[in-house]
Amino acid sequence: MMRSASDVSLLVIVVAAIVNTCTTAYFKDGDVRLDTGQNEVSPYEGVVQVYNNGSWGGVCAGEFGNEEAMVVCRQLGYRLHTRTAKSQDMFPGNNNMVVTVSWLHCYGIESSLGNCKTVKYETGASLTVCLDDWDVAAVACSPIDDYAVRLMGGSNRFEGRVEVYHRDYSSGIWGTICNDYWGYSDSKVICRQLKYGNPEEARERNGDYYKAGSAGMRVLLDNVGCYGDETTLASCPHRGWYIENCYGNTELAAVVCEPAIEQGYLTVGAIAGIVTGSILVIIFVMMLGAVCCKQMKNKKRSRTDPTSATTYNQNSTYMISRGSAAAPGVHLPAGNQPGVVHYNVAAVPPGPPPYSVVGPPGSAVAGYQ
Repeated sequence: MMRSASDVSLLVIVVAAIVNTCTTAYFKDGDVRLDTGQNEVSPYEGVVQVYNNGSWGGVCAGEFGNEEAMVVCRQLGYRLHTRTAKSQDMFPGNNNMVVTVSWLHCYGIESSLGNCKTVKYETGASLTVCLDDWDVAAVACSPIDDYAVRLMGGSNRFEGRVEVYHRDYSSGIWGTICNDYWGYSDSKVICRQLKYGNPEEARERNGDYYKAGSAGMRVLLDNVGCYGDETTLASCPHRGWYIENCYGNTELAAVVCEPAIEQGYLTVGAIAGIVTGSILVIIFVMMLGAVCCKQMKNKKRSRTDPTSATTYNQNSTYMISRGSAAAPGVHLPAGNQPGVVHYNVAAVPPGPPPYSVVGPPGSAVAGYQ
């Protein structure tokens, strides 16, 4: 048993080492991910982290701007960056302040951060390497460009006036949405598109609360009429781009969404942890089953050994001995033993065994006639 347990422990250690090596090898220097650092989970936004020399870390926020954010979102497979901020402004609960990139300068056209003009990598450094601002960068991205949305002017990223992006010819523009006919169904679509919480908990809000920063912005959509089950604003009917009869920022469509908590989006690390744990559990169960099976076979073999005798010793004891032609049966102690009946199976003639019930007077035991 001890040997089997040691084998199981050794196998578990080996498998864990292999899985850890494979998981680490999955990443390479320059890989990027977005991390909230909390339970708030939306796949489109987070603190920018870059993998370098075996560890993940942030990017100093001081020189991180829209061009760098564009490259990060593009490297992650998104079409557009919708917001650039410091981590403490966008994710105030983020406590992961390890830095792996202290200086970064991109033109916005690169396919990845590794192609940017200046990238200064660090190895698990602290914020002291950030010269301009002791904070790390955060971004929000969008899988679509036309009809991309964001919430602005609120106390957090889950509320605010709705801004929509329109790619007009070779450039793009952010603008507002007029609140004519704006309601609960439209708000649900916005929260669903942003992956913020449960869309059923969305609420429309008076846009006057979120005017800050909207002066001079153009109204891009009016009379939006979503049914509530659309996945993005692009599927909702409206009057057309730039067709509106609102008065600047006096009729702003606004939304309050439920925070995006535990919506089931798994990071690569979480997936690797689940896979590792599952493999270890399966191996442990298989090895435990093998040990138990081996013990059961040993017990069964000891009970059915042709050279052994089986004795049941209570008030009435009966025994069938299995001997050989050379040494038929087994030898009982001298003297009479009440209730003990000895049968030499080897001496039984061929043919169907005439099996009957025999035993002490007034009782029954199994034996051959």
